[in-house]
Amino acid sequence: MKKWPETQLGEVLYLDLDKERINPSKSYEMVGVLSYGKGLFLRESVDGDCTSYKTFYRLHSNHIVMSQLFGWEGALALSGANYSGKYVSTQFPTFLADSERLDRRYLGLWLRQPKVWKTLKDKSKGMGDRRRTLNPDALLTCHIPLPAICKQRQIATKVATIIARIDEAKGLMNNVRKNLRALYVTMAHRNDLSDKEKQAKNWKQVTLCEVITQVSDPVVVTSGEEYPHFGIYSFSKGLFKKASLHGDKVKASRLYRVHKGQFIYGRLNAYEGAFGMITDQYDLHHVSNEFPTFTCSTDRILPEFLLAYFSAPSVW
Repeated sequence: MKKWPETQLGEVLYLDLDKERINPSKSYEMVGVLSYGKGLFLRESVDGDCTSYKTFYRLHSNHIVMSQLFGWEGALALSGANYSGKYVSTQFPTFLADSERLDRRYLGLWLRQPKVWKTLKDKSKGMGDRRRTLNPDALLTCHIPLPAICKQRQIATKVATIIARIDEAKGLMNNVRKNLRALYVTMAHRNDLSDKEKQAKNWKQVTLCEVITQVSDPVVVTSGEEYPHFGIYSFSKGLFKKASLHGDKVKASRLYRVHKGQFIYGRLNAYEGAFGMITDQYDLHHVSNEFPTFTCSTDRILPEFLLAYFSAPSVW
């Protein structure tokens, strides 16, 4: 792309704000912008008499939307027909591309690059990452490599084809994982065997306290420190990353550090399958005391087997 001439974005992109004054008797379907180039998403509707805003912006299918608060970390996205007629607050300026010089799909690809976010971060104002704001004019001062419009369309179409194939492959992999998890659960229970048949195959029935031990690694919370953090999905959907906890904002005096291979569950949602196992991805992360952890006597039970057993709705 370096061989293509660079053009200031303001020459091919311009603000287009469809302002609508708030009607107290109207409900507004709201839209937000995910960071890191992940696109738009539907938010909860807002009643006109329950907002301090005087104006919202109405979205059109060909808009490009930017979050002033998080544009510097990739919160920029293309609108589409499914968002047309919905609304964003005035913290989300909208733009239109000069369709004769700039293909909006090509622009969308360019906006998803981390190096572009770094440029936007340098152009944003404010002290500290959580206080940065990106002015629309700052976006328009960026320079974009701009081949001929036909070449832009060619690139956008080719990438769209590749993305569709990747999505298809991901869908197939998700199905494989889902079927594999179902197989693990089935093998951990073997409901096709009677108790006598299981005994004949050396299955043993034990109480959990014989094969697992509750453990904890308490950490004193220190102001200024950050603590990697995660949660547990219900319905046996595994662990998920959460934003790091800041020591000066944690009310508890202690957090609990987890270690690879431990079995864990959520007290509040165990009844609906909030169980998990600590993998490399979550090693040395932190949780509250609402998430007990256990080590397995691996000569008798593996954490993978224990998780598979607890992944069955009949156990919940």
